[in-house]
Amino acid sequence: MSLSIYDLYNDQLVIDQPYVDSCINLIETQITYQIAHNLEYRFTIDLTDTIGTLDMASQIRIKDQVTFYFRNKGIRTYIIYIAQNQSASPNITSSNGYPFAVNFNSQYVTNSNIIQVEWFIRDNREFAKAYV
Repeated sequence: MSLSIYDLYNDQLVIDQPYVDSCINLIETQITYQIAHNLEYRFTIDLTDTIGTLDMASQIRIKDQVTFYFRNKGIRTYIIYIAQNQSASPNITSSNGYPFAVNFNSQYVTNSNIIQVEWFIRDNREFAKAYV
């Protein structure tokens, strides 16, 4: 009996799971720290130390699982690329002046292990307020 492509992919997800869990723990720890110290509700985190030695396909699967996990919890996460110098950057700039690329099909995002994490917290006065 041969394995289907779905079985092979699921086997890879099982192999990747410890890395996914490590990345999630890193991000959750940083979120807890940011909230406990009343810091800004956004930060970037570099996952290179955790997944940088893996092959590119594994890195992509892991980043996908991590962003999916947090988006399901209502926390905005996306992969970014921050260029180290102007000549290496794509032709896009951010409001803070650093050249960057956000989630588009390019080598910059594929090769990047930097994730931007953002969320907001409503206070008691906004409880049950509907936003359209």
